[in-house]
Amino acid sequence: MFDLKKIQKINDLKILSGDMKFEIKNDTIFSIKQKEFLNDLSNLIFADKRAKNFPDIISFAFWIRRSNLSIIEKKIVNTDLRIGLGLLFHITPTNVPINFCYSFVFGLLTGNSNIIKVPTIEFPQIKIICSNINKLFKLNKYIELKKRNLFIRYKSENHEISQFLSKNSDGRVIWGGDKSIFNIKKYETKVDNIDLVFKDKYSFCIINAIEILKLNELDRLLKLFYDDTYTLDQNACSSPHLIIWKGKKIDVINAKKIFWKKFNELADKKYLIDKKNSVDKYLKFCSDAINLNYLDTYVEYNNIVNRLELKKLPNEISSLKGLFGYFYEFRCFKLNEINKIIDSKIQTITYFGFKKKELIKFFHEVSGNGVNRIVPIGKALDMGFTWDGYNIEKKLTKVIDII
Repeated sequence: MFDLKKIQKINDLKILSGDMKFEIKNDTIFSIKQKEFLNDLSNLIFADKRAKNFPDIISFAFWIRRSNLSIIEKKIVNTDLRIGLGLLFHITPTNVPINFCYSFVFGLLTGNSNIIKVPTIEFPQIKIICSNINKLFKLNKYIELKKRNLFIRYKSENHEISQFLSKNSDGRVIWGGDKSIFNIKKYETKVDNIDLVFKDKYSFCIINAIEILKLNELDRLLKLFYDDTYTLDQNACSSPHLIIWKGKKIDVINAKKIFWKKFNELADKKYLIDKKNSVDKYLKFCSDAINLNYLDTYVEYNNIVNRLELKKLPNEISSLKGLFGYFYEFRCFKLNEINKIIDSKIQTITYFGFKKKELIKFFHEVSGNGVNRIVPIGKALDMGFTWDGYNIEKKLTKVIDII
């Protein structure tokens, strides 16, 4: 049993799921018990009326259902005998409510025991998911998993807890910006500790204008674009902030008129923005108007969709971050015109209207500089066991060699 008495006495610590009688065990990857637990959690979430108000929770529930886990397992499990590293300490970001869930699944399915630090912001999504996890932890068949998985909340300034868990973990899964990751890496760890780091990344979208003009019906594409951007308020590192339109000037103008008019109609029906977020969007525009000297046109649709067209692209595009439906736009005639903006900070490029051979050629031209994923519009938030260039099942496990 892992002794947590030292941090148990700290008043700042709150236990959301699991208990302090914690045990560390190395399990095999994708065990039957692990998959049953996640499928049962999926069913509970779908049955929870509160969850229906949160698309991010529903997406997570789909991701952990039995059929999807089977697809993931077939892709990654081979003949190697793999077991978890032991104890994983997860430090999850504060701006994405359910990121902690995906981090937990990575740790669980790779056979690890997990202590997950959830955001200090009391998002309703966290309460809903943890309450359903607690229901499963009360069942006799999941007693062992309850002892091996603990969800806690405390302020990041409480270094005593982070230091203790870092020092006693076999691996850490760290999500966040460069500064926060750097601070976490200062904590003492075991000599053979493994860190899996997901730093802050930037994503954008490329659209072939002529292919938009050829479409008879836009509704499906617009819904997919909405899912990529509004589901997590553009907070996910894979959500696009910049839209690059490829094509002749007149084609781009006409395609944008059609696309944004229809998209605003969709977003206006589906998205509810609160007063604080409206103010944040306005302040974002004020900042851009003052600081960016290459602005062209600003277009606003009821403050639900906000577009800022650029005359040129800065070399450092990661500063162009939108929020709550705030998009930057730029037109290029050929894809190679944007090669200069590709660097190690680029995670995902979503696209529409390009053939695979075009994207492969583009990737080969920029592959030395970055880009982890190039996926169709609608796939930006699709989490997988390959993320940010890592094979997660290999990073969080070790191979037992039997001869």
